[in-house]
Amino acid sequence: MTSSSSSAVFVAVLLGSTSHHAAQDRVSQVDLVQVQLNLPSKVTAGKSFIVLDEVENAGNDPSPRSMTGFCLSEDDVCDEKDLRLGARRVPPLQARQTNAFQTVIKLPADVPAGEYYLVAVADATNAVVERYKNNNTRATRTQVLPAKH
Repeated sequence: MTSSSSSAVFVAVLLGSTSHHAAQDRVSQVDLVQVQLNLPSKVTAGKSFIVLDEVENAGNDPSPRSMTGFCLSEDDVCDEKDLRLGARRVPPLQARQTNAFQTVIKLPADVPAGEYYLVAVADATNAVVERYKNNNTRATRTQVLPAKH
């Protein structure tokens, strides 16, 4: 899947225009939780920076592969008005297993300077049937500095 098609699915899911799963006989005990998100307190438009995030399957059932998405937002919620910055793959996780990863994010040069949140969204494509979805995000404040020309 290309990054543009990943972003398209990510946006479509956030807008509620896709449906992935029918009702199941048994309630899923998978629970993906975004437990950590670290990044620099200041980033520069037009430059790359490293984000460390960690996802845990806090449920009792193993989880399939999933995607964690990243967006830049003026609030701590990732929605259709926010800038998608990319995604990373998360391998299948056993119950209580975590996966941490460093992702290089390139901030577009035209992002206005100011205070923002970087939001990480576990299961950004909404492909995993989970017991809870309300714990899939974590947001961290960062200051965007103007691009250096």
